[in-house]
Amino acid sequence: MEMLLTNKNTTEKFTIMLQETKDKWRLGRIEMKETLVKIAAEQLSQLSENKDEESIGCPTLFCDELTKAKIAYQELALKEKAELGKVMEDYVREMVENMAIDTIGIATDALELKIYKDHINTTITDWDYDEDELCLHKFVSGHYYNAGLSGEEWRINFKAFIDKKIKREKKISNTKIFIR
Repeated sequence: MEMLLTNKNTTEKFTIMLQETKDKWRLGRIEMKETLVKIAAEQLSQLSENKDEESIGCPTLFCDELTKAKIAYQELALKEKAELGKVMEDYVREMVENMAIDTIGIATDALELKIYKDHINTTITDWDYDEDELCLHKFVSGHYYNAGLSGEEWRINFKAFIDKKIKREKKISNTKIFIR
């Protein structure tokens, strides 16, 4: 029950933070809209005041101002997205902490499940193993099956093979983490 109350409080706290963040950026968009209206009014005034019958004036200034405003808007949108993403990332992190979820354990479980699934769905003679592992070679090549292994002996050998594979894969994945 305590976890539910903690999660409820965390959710309420981050809902408020998220709304405050959205409001802050909404104000930025309103200011951007006012800037665009001001630019358009100034440039329209300059174009309409042009008395030269042969020319429409110089719309280049108008286009330059719009380009600057477009860049400012894109920066605003990117900053808003990053800040909202940070709030949501913090929310997820805190919820995981509240529930005491071991994300490393989840990754390990997923790796183990993948290895089991890969080997269950592959014929035993197609499993990859190190040639120098005589016990595993005999197991994978079917010699133990042909030697009349009991179900329990087969299970023990299967578990030994899978455990070696999991250990090897964990070592590889840990190496990848350190390389990054």
